[in-house]
Amino acid sequence: MGSIGGEHATDAGAALGIVFKVFAIIIAFCLGMAVGAQPIIGYNYGAKKYDRVMQAFRLVIICNIVLGVIATILFEAAPSVIVAIFGKGSQFYKDYAILSFRIYLGGIMFCSLQKASCILLQSINKPYKALFLSLMRDVILLVPGVCLLGLLGNLHLMLWAGIIADVGAFIPTIIFVLFEMRKLKKMQESVSSDLQEPVMATASGNYCITIGREFGSGGKFIGEELAKRLNIKCYDNELITKVSKDFNLDIDLLESLDEKQKSSFWYGFATNYVFSKDRDNVLPISPEDSLFLKQCQTIENLYESESCIIVGRCADFILKNRPNVIKVFVYSSDMQFKIDRKVKYENCTEEEAKEKIKLIDKQRSDYYNHFTSQKWGDKENFDLCVDTSSLGVEEAINIIENYVKKYLDKKGEGVNEK
Repeated sequence: MGSIGGEHATDAGAALGIVFKVFAIIIAFCLGMAVGAQPIIGYNYGAKKYDRVMQAFRLVIICNIVLGVIATILFEAAPSVIVAIFGKGSQFYKDYAILSFRIYLGGIMFCSLQKASCILLQSINKPYKALFLSLMRDVILLVPGVCLLGLLGNLHLMLWAGIIADVGAFIPTIIFVLFEMRKLKKMQESVSSDLQEPVMATASGNYCITIGREFGSGGKFIGEELAKRLNIKCYDNELITKVSKDFNLDIDLLESLDEKQKSSFWYGFATNYVFSKDRDNVLPISPEDSLFLKQCQTIENLYESESCIIVGRCADFILKNRPNVIKVFVYSSDMQFKIDRKVKYENCTEEEAKEKIKLIDKQRSDYYNHFTSQKWGDKENFDLCVDTSSLGVEEAINIIENYVKKYLDKKGEGVNEK
């Protein structure tokens, strides 16, 4: 740089040192977001959840665009403030540093997108494209650009090598990314068509009533009483006992995990299951996942083997494509109604009951939303929603019983009552 800048070479070098430090900070944020998403994208790519891959990909790109826009505004509008943070110098030093921010880092948004895309392409098993793009900016374009422009002997002209490299590397990057996104979309469409489960009736003509419920609304009691009237079994905690016996698992451990989703938001984002025929091939990566997949098998086996009522455990979603499944949600629009029931039957104070209701409903909501990608309690997911605080628990049982009988009569199935 001494032969190019002459007497100003030292000041120019110091100014560029500031620029490179700030550039490294911005790129660190950029790469941090991409690297954080890498296992999420890789996991879902391996599990053939290509829609989740595209969703994570877009989220990272959007975050990097926001980061790039903010950085560009700062570099173009207030570079002198940034320069002042690093100390004082000659007038040439200040002017050259400001100009470096505005020109050399003028394409920072393109650079951040390009760097992030390299990491994301690695996540979907495209190492050669990622390697090519990694070399494109710094090796293929930037270094030769600095050398060629530097031969002209002008410090200011040399700064344009940065933005030229950023834009030049961004062009093949956007081409590669758009090509892979289209490819992922086609792969997702192919997987979705392959995994469409045909609606099949059971050979025995069994039926199943699934009951989702808010804590304290009386859902468990309703399930048990309805089972007595219809002369079928009700599975609530009994389902955990059956899973324990079928898979030789510790009952205490299963109860501690039952209808609880303890993992973080990003873990949930990575492993949100979309049910399909190949669900048995999904490798669970937490105890909650393992229990859930075993519960799925048990619920499906119960449906095939007998008429029954299943309380909670996402049964409405697991059996959503099956015939003769009546999906019920029991709730209470009056919190005091639920509190009074808990105080009465669990011998606790009103405050304790209220806190427990909030906690368990939150756990059930997180659990259901995580494993089904649907919203817990959404009326669109159920055939019948019953408000026990308005009707009373006994009347709710009568309504559900009448609904089941009319539903099955219309389908040509009989209810075997005692």
